[in-house]
Amino acid sequence: MIISHRHKFIFMHSRKTAGSSVTAALNPFLGPHDIQLGAWPETIAGGGRFNRKALLVAMSDPRLLWRRSAAHSRQCGRLAVSPEAVNRITKHHFCNRHGFSHGAHARASEVRAFDPDAWDSYFTFAIVRNPWTHAVSDYCWRMHLCKQPNVSFADYLRRLADPERPDPEGLRPPLMSNWEIYAIDDEIAVDRVGRYEDLSEEIAAFGAQLGLPLALGGHRAKAGIRDARKSPAEYYDAESVELVRDIYAREIAAFGYAPPF
Repeated sequence: MIISHRHKFIFMHSRKTAGSSVTAALNPFLGPHDIQLGAWPETIAGGGRFNRKALLVAMSDPRLLWRRSAAHSRQCGRLAVSPEAVNRITKHHFCNRHGFSHGAHARASEVRAFDPDAWDSYFTFAIVRNPWTHAVSDYCWRMHLCKQPNVSFADYLRRLADPERPDPEGLRPPLMSNWEIYAIDDEIAVDRVGRYEDLSEEIAAFGAQLGLPLALGGHRAKAGIRDARKSPAEYYDAESVELVRDIYAREIAAFGYAPPF
């Protein structure tokens, strides 16, 4: 998530929609007081930079910052601030101090409450993705984070559809879908929602709106987690198709998505 006072925009970082890559593309245009929440490792790996706000917030936990930065400096062979430390500290800061309950994936209502003037006057935008491919990407990512437990895709979807269902491995993500990241009171609240399926064109359109030469780099952050040899269709049976239809009902109604297979 980015709040840019310099260029008067707010980017809402939805999950598994290339949000880290978009954040890295926006980073070169940050002003010193702009807020970037999340995606710092991907940003720095892509040639981005810390701004003053990020470093000042990171200094709120100097022991963690210096300890992680010392280890990071040894790894890269030069004195350097740890992107992982900045990422962790800024997320905790905005969660504990400002109520951003899911770090970089803050809800639209939380961002509006944090800075209502900016929300009302800045250009706000986000990205949506076909729910049937989003669910596969999210499943593969959560499996990766949880060290590949023996949980099928169908069982993962059953856990999303029923929050009371046991989830001993912690696979269930904190937000079942991205709806609350760009909607308030069950209505889309941002100025534009771009489609992941047309990402390059959408980024160019965002840039045109902002007067910035935006473009995605050749590297996609967090890519390569899903086995590219297996198509999204191969994860599905009739039950799982309908589970996604239920879990993502609001996105499907708002954006007219259908199974892409």
